[in-house]
Amino acid sequence: MRKLLLAAAIAAAGLSATMSWADTAPATSAPLIERAKLFGNPSRVAGKLSPDGKWLAWIAPRDGVLNVWVALAGAPDQAKPLTAEKQRPIRQYFWAPDSSSVLYVNDHGGDENFLLYKVGVQGGEPQSLTPFQKTRVRVVGNDVYAYTGSRAVDAARPSVVFIHGAGNDHSVWALQSRYFAYHGWNALAVDLPAHGRSGGVPLATVEALGDWALAHLDVIDRARRDFDARAEANAAAPTSGAVRVVKLQSRSPPSRK
Repeated sequence: MRKLLLAAAIAAAGLSATMSWADTAPATSAPLIERAKLFGNPSRVAGKLSPDGKWLAWIAPRDGVLNVWVALAGAPDQAKPLTAEKQRPIRQYFWAPDSSSVLYVNDHGGDENFLLYKVGVQGGEPQSLTPFQKTRVRVVGNDVYAYTGSRAVDAARPSVVFIHGAGNDHSVWALQSRYFAYHGWNALAVDLPAHGRSGGVPLATVEALGDWALAHLDVIDRARRDFDARAEANAAAPTSGAVRVVKLQSRSPPSRK
């Protein structure tokens, strides 16, 4: 009887060990996901329509390296590579406001000196817009609204820029800008950052507002290098438009005063 009980105990112990091993044994191995599918290049990414709606651009591999491709908006199957980077992938690009070119940021061989380049929509050699050493470019963009008095800007005309005061927007200059626009001038009544229809965040100092105005005058009215600024005087606000224009003129080059 004792032998029988001992044999039963040994068999139970063996069965328990077998079940325990079976519980911890790995299931049937699943196929591993290829590294290229997790970390490889995308087939296409970052599609962007040009401002005039005629072109479509995106980033895709060219000979294994990410480059910018472009095609007519109605014929994406006829795309062509616009850049020819061989080592460093391009991961950031932008359309120029006039849709004539694409801007992109890249470094050389991993040196982390990220420069800004320009290449025409029809192709050609890229042009460095920031040919400096030990430089890292960062492009910051927000929508800026400028009322033109319902007239198109003409490079042959002189320009007048209206800058509103604190707590206002371009609409305070609606009548004046329209008058100038119909009497031989380019009239530009701008909305300052975070005012009216302009994006961005409010600028804290008058000096910063002057720098902002100068930077955007180059974009809005690049053909003209001289301008006349008018502003609303607001005695209740020391950082009103009148003070901003004084600061703007003091910070502008002599050819633009």
